[in-house]
Amino acid sequence: MERRETLRFELASYEVMDLLVGNHIYADPPRVVVRELLQNAVDACRLRQALEPGYTPEIILSWAPGRLSVRDNGIGMTEDVVRNFFLRVGRSYYSSAEFHARYAHVAFAPIARFGIGALSAFLVADRLVVETRHGAPDAVPVGLEIEGVHSSITVRDLPAHTPVGTRLELHLRPEVAYPDLLHIVRHWARHLELPVRVETAETAAAVVPPDDGAGYRRQLLEPANFLLLDPARRHQIRTRRLQFDGDGLQGFVEYLYLHRPGHLCLPWTEGGRGLVDVYTENAPRAVSLDGIYVGDRLPCWLGGPGVAFDLNLSSQALAVQLHLNRKEFVENLPYRHLVERLDGLLADDLINLLQEARLTPIQIAESIAALVDIRRLRHHAEATGATAAWERLARLPIFPRRQGGTRAYLTWSEFEQAPEVIRIPVGQDRISFPESAAHQVDDFWWDRHYGLARDVAAAAAPSYTSLDANPVADAFLERAYAPIRICVDPVLGCSYPVYGLGAPAPMLVAGLPVLPFASAQPLAMTWALGGWVLNALYPEVAAALTCPPGSPERLSREKSWRDLARRLGVLPLAADAAAAGANLPAHDTAEWWEQEWERFLLSRGRY
Repeated sequence: MERRETLRFELASYEVMDLLVGNHIYADPPRVVVRELLQNAVDACRLRQALEPGYTPEIILSWAPGRLSVRDNGIGMTEDVVRNFFLRVGRSYYSSAEFHARYAHVAFAPIARFGIGALSAFLVADRLVVETRHGAPDAVPVGLEIEGVHSSITVRDLPAHTPVGTRLELHLRPEVAYPDLLHIVRHWARHLELPVRVETAETAAAVVPPDDGAGYRRQLLEPANFLLLDPARRHQIRTRRLQFDGDGLQGFVEYLYLHRPGHLCLPWTEGGRGLVDVYTENAPRAVSLDGIYVGDRLPCWLGGPGVAFDLNLSSQALAVQLHLNRKEFVENLPYRHLVERLDGLLADDLINLLQEARLTPIQIAESIAALVDIRRLRHHAEATGATAAWERLARLPIFPRRQGGTRAYLTWSEFEQAPEVIRIPVGQDRISFPESAAHQVDDFWWDRHYGLARDVAAAAAPSYTSLDANPVADAFLERAYAPIRICVDPVLGCSYPVYGLGAPAPMLVAGLPVLPFASAQPLAMTWALGGWVLNALYPEVAAALTCPPGSPERLSREKSWRDLARRLGVLPLAADAAAAGANLPAHDTAEWWEQEWERFLLSRGRY
């Protein structure tokens, strides 16, 4: 007979409680406890403020050796709230049906949403004393003494004249102290509209004042934030600042850039090194939610040491939420909308900057490549699904195209109309030339290769070269196109790929891409796409591909190709292939090409 039994999940309450207070979720527990106590007090005061016009909020955090307490004159708790929510871990009163039924008419968005704020006290304390009284006229004060997360809880009577609000007193463990309590409160209370009083045994009482917006007026280039390494080039240093004030977003984003004649770049890239050093630990870098600090991760594609920001988000207006550790945002739909919004605003401002600089199309292409960290942008887009920055960049004429021997800069929508694109590796990308010299060199190599490109690709296929290209244009190409074959010029010893729109990624064998070659002679492998490529049409490679993966013959051939590619290194010389004892035809060699390149430069007086 088939066995049937009804089972269900059961919560191991002791183990879960130990998990929550065992420092597995929160880093730096002493500081985290202050944040939890502070935001619970802020929520209570904000709710009472929304209910009682003319109410004056008061929050006091105090520390003396062995004891940390927080007192607020907020809404307080009824005995029902204490029993059903405060003492029930993971059940938040603010998220309950009871709260929404009672306060549905109130414009209030709580910071605390997880129902574990009080439990966090036991990260640093062995005993917790609670005194609270709700603001309702008939509310009875409630007192609690909690000896630990697994102990019984003592309920005691409080005087009837106990003031409205809540007081929590933590009896700290011997190793826990808060001489820097004021500094900790200022760290968390970045943009609170409520005053917070801080009292310690070692310093005079101080008040963290309500936010007056002074933090938003901080400048990236304040003297404490940077060091000028080359005073003669100080005039090149510029900053760009975006200010936000509305629709749930307040604050600013500011970034540093360098403006040289006909060129913009970031100070930490090659064109700006040795000019300025930004102290990232001093520059403003903070994101807050409802006035409480969250972290230093900017939710957009812009990044780098020369970026400062101070943003305060409204959870009510933006509907963004935090993870349990309160250090990261939940990447849900509202958060993605926020990212798209910031991405679009920053990209629009970057385009405005380029327009104000009055650059030529060539200079725009070069400046975009120097201003945009394309690796960061790609990683950001993959992680968040945000495409706003890509859409803005796609409108710029930064995509070089060769057609019939002429050069033009197109937008991405114009560029991607061709089913095939050829990228000719003219020269060496590590060599930098002034614009005019680059075009002269470019035109020389274009004349040498255009005939071959015209023969092996569709007549309408646009082509561009390494001196035309930039990382942003390449990134757009790689997002939509994939290599479909390799062109080889055996005379010049040069190889370059033909890309197809929407083509699948090349097959990998022995860690090497496999593509068919268009060549006057049968080559087994060549150097293209920044590495070695195997010829899918070469008999030995084709035979290996018919062998089952993992078979001895397939593994043996793959090992020989892998070893050969490793021994050839970075420079593909035919002599190296012979020295390696490879039983393969000659590879395309860069030896002649290197010499021809040098002769050309000498003839133009560039050396």
